[in-house]
Parts: sequence; structure tokens; C-alpha cells
Amino acid sequence: MGNGLYPDYWEFKRFYIKKKPFMTFLAFAAAAATAFSAFALPEIKSRLVKDEPAPDTFTANEPAMADYTGYATLLYPDGKVLYKGDLANGHAEGKGELYGKEGELIYKGGFSADLFDGTGTLYGGDNHVLYEGGFSDNAYHGTGRLYDLDTSYLRYDGTFSNGVPDGTGKLYNNQGHILYEGGFLRGLYEGAGTLYDEETGTVVFSGLFRGGEAIIEEPEEPEEPEEPEEPEEPEEPEKPKETEAEE
Repeated sequence: MGNGLYPDYWEFKRFYIKKKPFMTFLAFAAAAATAFSAFALPEIKSRLVKDEPAPDTFTANEPAMADYTGYATLLYPDGKVLYKGDLANGHAEGKGELYGKEGELIYKGGFSADLFDGTGTLYGGDNHVLYEGGFSDNAYHGTGRLYDLDTSYLRYDGTFSNGVPDGTGKLYNNQGHILYEGGFLRGLYEGAGTLYDEETGTVVFSGLFRGGEAIIEEPEEPEEPEEPEEPEEPEEPEKPKETEAEE
């Protein structure tokens, strides 16, 4: 890039670049990049990226975890992960993830006293979602959606109480065809609801249910009209009595 006519310049195609200012610019740019990497970039990362705290790790039920409170990882005896999440005095409390012995995710969501509680997702085989929604004491509770373990189709969408449909919801077969929508009580149809044909989707019955059975009221038979009463025959007038004179 140098040339004999202008030793203080670099020749670039049809242009000439003065060496000293250009070298000064390069030195300044290199210093600025170094300063940015050393000071500004870590500060930006600290503000934009909040890393999870490095969890403490325990083998499940070891004495050291008995009074531990904070984020932790619990291990099976063979070293595989059993639980990752919040602990309070050694018990799962808050948000966490529960894993099986083969490393499969079983549950992700809220915990209270080592039980599923609050909002969470329960998984079946191959990480298929089995249930998502509310929990209380390890049971489905509140609003939730239950899926078929084999086909992954939605089986129930509505409210639960103590693990069974209770309140209002929609029930589907294992192919996702609607069977019923309406009221439930302790897992049975109750109150107003609609029953559908699972093949055609047409309404089979719409009305009231009790204990899982449709209440079908038979129409009342019309009352037979009363036969009119026959008029009473008039009494024959009494014949006058014959007097002695006439005799």
C-alpha cells in the first residue's frame, strides 16, 4: 500500500490515507474495545441476564439438608437428580421440578410441604403432558386440563375438587370427541348438562342430571273427562186419595 511519491501516505485504490492519523485512530479503537470488554460489557450482562444461583446439592434425606432453606438440588443415591427447586427447612416448598429414577420429568410447578400445590404440570411417559392446572395436597384442584396418557388428546377441561371433576367442565373421549358438558359433582354428572353422541357430535340429551344419570320426566297422561251425570227422573205425582163419598 505504500508508494515512493508520498511516503507519509498509504495508497488504497485511487485514494491516499495519511499514516499517522490512521494509526492513531486504530490505537484508539483498540483501546476502546478493550475498555468496553473489561468494564462495560460485564455491567450490561449483570443487568440484562439474571443467572439462577448455583444450587446446593444434597443426597435426598441426608442430615445436612434437614434445616436447609433456599434453592437446591436433591439426588437419588446413584447420583441422578431427584428434585431441583426451592426448599424450606429441608422440604420442597415453592417452585420446583421432580424427576424419576430414569431422569424423566414427572412434575414441574408449585410445592407445599413436599406435596404438589398451586399451579403445576404433571407429565406421563415420553414427557407427554398428563395434567396442567391447579393442585392441592397432590390432587387435581381448581381449574385444570386432563389429557389421555396414550393418545395425548384432551379428556377433561374444567374444574376439579380433590382429584375429580367437580363444578363445570367438558368431558371428551380418547379421540378428542366431546361427550358431555355441564355440571359435575364428585366426578358424576350433576345439574344442568348436555350429552353428545361421540361419533356424530349431535346432542343426545340436554337437561338435568343427578348422580350421573339423566332425569327424564315422563309426560303426564291427560286426565279423562268426567262423564256427565245422568239427569234424575222426575218423581211421579201422587195420586189423590179416594174419599168415602165416592165409594
